[in-house]
Amino acid sequence: MLRCSGKERLWHYWSQYGQAFGLAALISFCTSCQAPAERQQQLAQQLGLSALQVSGKGFSHRLFLNAPAAALLGTSGKLTVRPPAEFARLHVYLEGDGDPWLNRTQPAPDPTARHPLALPLLASDPAPALYLGRPCYDGLARTSGCAPRYWTSHRYSEAVVASMAAALRQVPHYQASSDTVLIGHSGGATLAMLLAARLPRIRAVVSLAGNLDPDAWARLHQYSPLTGSLNPALGPALPDTITQIYFLGAADRNIPPTLFPVTLLQQNNVRMILVEEYNHRCCWLQDWRSLLSQIDKILSKR
Repeated sequence: MLRCSGKERLWHYWSQYGQAFGLAALISFCTSCQAPAERQQQLAQQLGLSALQVSGKGFSHRLFLNAPAAALLGTSGKLTVRPPAEFARLHVYLEGDGDPWLNRTQPAPDPTARHPLALPLLASDPAPALYLGRPCYDGLARTSGCAPRYWTSHRYSEAVVASMAAALRQVPHYQASSDTVLIGHSGGATLAMLLAARLPRIRAVVSLAGNLDPDAWARLHQYSPLTGSLNPALGPALPDTITQIYFLGAADRNIPPTLFPVTLLQQNNVRMILVEEYNHRCCWLQDWRSLLSQIDKILSKR
């Protein structure tokens, strides 16, 4: 694997390609050489997020805190929260599936998203919020317990969900908050649904272009079935105390609105919102503050 570091290596690429393509092309080439986790760390720093790590059940998990959440930590930087009296609601962001495959047959060595959406959403949230990473993602693919099945066939497995739930229970922000809103994009919404069923004090699940029926999604794209994964469309209904808010992109070709499971509409306290001109990635970040206000209005009515 190419790595853009070291004077000799940089000079080698410059001598071969610099005159032909120019310095801008060389810088772009070096950026593309970065591992996904390295790019993620750089993005987190640029967004002013604080990175931490917590143990789950058999796996380690990366956490990122936005500025309001980081301000609740002690000066030591450890997970020792000092919540103000008015601290009531915590937003927890869950990223999509990232890049689990190099091609149709070869798993990626690191499934971390090359173009993450959850981190920019987290940074733009004015409320205390955190990003809860999946097992083996965010640069942890080689840590104990990890294997490619946990970002391919078993990406929504019992082991993954149980470890994420255990990790969140250890976070003082979650312990101190009165209620929690789980916010997931794409496959992150799948995990949000599965986590909501086993965690206390969940106020709402918010799905952005969520993969809410992985079996139907795999059939649509002729992908291999996620044989080791749970499917929220086939699971029991969530408690009536949990508000379910589903934003669907009308122009989404990855997870088109036609894939939305009818079984979820049969549950109580469900809001399905079709957003015109949105696709799988656009324009959730661009309009996130407005969507957050819409979410708050829905929750204030209950």
